[in-house]
Amino acid sequence: MIKKKMGVNKERKISMTFRVKKKTIYLLALCLVFNLIGMFSSDYIMADASIGTDNLVKNSGFEVITNGSSIADNWVSHGVGSFEVTSSKVSGGSKAQKVSMSNLPTNQFAGVSQTLSVKSGQPYNMNGRFYIESISNAKVQLYADFFNAGAFVDCKIFELPNQATGQFVTLGGTGSVPEGATSVVIYALIRSSSDVNSGAFITDNISFQYTNDTNLIVNSDYENFSNTLANSDDWDYTTSYNPTFSSVAYPSLSGARAQKIKVSSLPVIGYAGILQKIKVDPGKSFQASGALLIESLSNAKAQIYIDFMSSSSNYTGTTILEYAKPTNGTYMTLSDSGQIPKDTTYAVIYVIIRGTGNNGSGSMYVDSLNFHYTKEANLFNNGNFEAPGSNGLGSGWLPSYGNDNHTYRLVSESYGNTVQQIDASNIKANEYVGISQMLKVVPAKKYTMSGRLKVDRISNARVQLYADFFTGSGAFIDANIVELPATTQGGYITISNTGTIPSNADYARVYAIIRATSGGGTASIYVDDMRFSYSSNLIDNSDFEVSNYGSVTPLNWTIHKPSGVEAEIRLLENSPPKDVTTNSYSAAGRLLNQTLIKGTQTYNTSYKYDLNGNLTKKSTVIGTLEAFHDQKSLEVRGFGIPANQFVGVSQTLRVIPEKSYMVSGNINISMLHQSKVQMYIDFYAMDGSFVSSSIKDITEASGKYMLLSNEGVTPSKAVFATVYFLIRSVGDSGAGTFYLDSASFDYR
Repeated sequence: MIKKKMGVNKERKISMTFRVKKKTIYLLALCLVFNLIGMFSSDYIMADASIGTDNLVKNSGFEVITNGSSIADNWVSHGVGSFEVTSSKVSGGSKAQKVSMSNLPTNQFAGVSQTLSVKSGQPYNMNGRFYIESISNAKVQLYADFFNAGAFVDCKIFELPNQATGQFVTLGGTGSVPEGATSVVIYALIRSSSDVNSGAFITDNISFQYTNDTNLIVNSDYENFSNTLANSDDWDYTTSYNPTFSSVAYPSLSGARAQKIKVSSLPVIGYAGILQKIKVDPGKSFQASGALLIESLSNAKAQIYIDFMSSSSNYTGTTILEYAKPTNGTYMTLSDSGQIPKDTTYAVIYVIIRGTGNNGSGSMYVDSLNFHYTKEANLFNNGNFEAPGSNGLGSGWLPSYGNDNHTYRLVSESYGNTVQQIDASNIKANEYVGISQMLKVVPAKKYTMSGRLKVDRISNARVQLYADFFTGSGAFIDANIVELPATTQGGYITISNTGTIPSNADYARVYAIIRATSGGGTASIYVDDMRFSYSSNLIDNSDFEVSNYGSVTPLNWTIHKPSGVEAEIRLLENSPPKDVTTNSYSAAGRLLNQTLIKGTQTYNTSYKYDLNGNLTKKSTVIGTLEAFHDQKSLEVRGFGIPANQFVGVSQTLRVIPEKSYMVSGNINISMLHQSKVQMYIDFYAMDGSFVSSSIKDITEASGKYMLLSNEGVTPSKAVFATVYFLIRSVGDSGAGTFYLDSASFDYR
């Protein structure tokens, strides 16, 4: 049992006391105080029933059944087993599907399935709720087989261990529809692992959605609820101390509803609230976050409390997010990141009010819970805008506006991710339109706030990334502002700034806004990858742990490959498969590139042909698989690079003039031929005109990681800086390979 000190008291490990909900489903459409000038509308979002869900599974909650069948409509049974539509235990609505089996031959299964048409290459999130009543020598699986015209393409499997769960567990995860797949068969099944076996499980609320949202929590915005208007589907509820639960339409942060929790007469360390148990992968890095509107607290505090557990229900670790004051009528994001402990199978996520003294009480609203795997530390909830909210906003984000001429939209970019678009016109002088999120912060810590912004058009206005810091009582302390008064020349800019959180700050409200500089302010902007972290690095995805969706290229980095040059830029796993050869071919079927992974090295061979298809050149570059930091590093390689051209990556930053800086990266150069590796910075003025450069070269290949750094002062006219890591040719046919990790740009 792991304990956390609370002054002279200690918090005991949260017990597993809950009740399983019995509900009738309502078909609700899922709907997508402080400010700087006091001119924007309410933070709360009323119900918008015009936007539907995008779950591709039909009758996903097993609610519809005709002719007394033992199988819910739209589902078919498989294998030798017992099938029943049950009402005794459900995760949502009033029915669920039960499957039982015994003494099947090894590796045989009993289950239900549904076939769906799918689109090749689409990212998806697949999940379901599972309750294992009993099991022996078997396992329960959520299983997807992908096909093309009846031919098997690939599969995706999520499974639970060979033990009863005692409650519903969320099982699932993310993936991409395999290339060429046109259909998928989704199974909920129990599979034997020996000839002597038995088991029974109940499944409910199975979902398959096209999305880049990697949240492992289901019904995280509390949109689906019971007929009593008390309980949200897929969540369990504590019964001690007579709490009151309500599914409410107002105040809601994201979507049409939120969950209210109210309790009184709590003893010291007693608690009441809601919980969801999810299957997780040990050792993975994660971010957990949620939004709470705390109405009142007396001798109590609000917590998002995560217990990590082994398959045998032993505790392996705990993460606690908490706040002990009312949030002044606004939703506040509580967030933290960490690593799932080894030997962990489940995470039990609680949202509770806990007593800190005798007769504790409190009332709060909960919305936008999130638990996902990520290497990027970030306090924002849904900072990448992949989870839709309502009224055109990303989940977890508040609208802020001082006029009626504005539009919020979530739009898909060409490279697959979702961004927040904001259009506004006729803004009065000094008023603004934008988005914001309130974050609990740690006093006196250094931080970086940033966002990826594209400004398409702007007039009589400026775009601002703005942080206000407050005490717990709502008193303003200080602000941090960085702004763009011009377009970003058609591309995205990482706009960021650093600082130290004031010593008496409890929370910050961070905005991305269009602010009018005079009457009639107008702008159209796109916002993505908002980040608030306890670091000083201005570069996004600096450790190259995050890829663009469905690819091996790094998120938020621009790729540079001259036309006609053989080049490859990709993220490499720290422990890729060994002794594997991969080939790429031209449309005419000629071998273009061949990569052999052997031991800790890669052998990268490029082939060139004349117009008649005769081989004219073959080049091999030997590289390493070593990652300097964490699990991934970036590989950059090129062949036949013309003189003075280059292959590499870059990122454009908003910089502050006349500030001392250091730029660095850990680089491992495995081969250079008529070329050099450069860390290159170009500085630009606000109108996009070139100001100056700063360059650091390496001309020798060592085969080992080394820190490449450069210091300087940003020019007085500089507003933007583009930071490059590249191979530049110094001959007619330059070639090279290097690996990059842990890049940074810091003010000194």
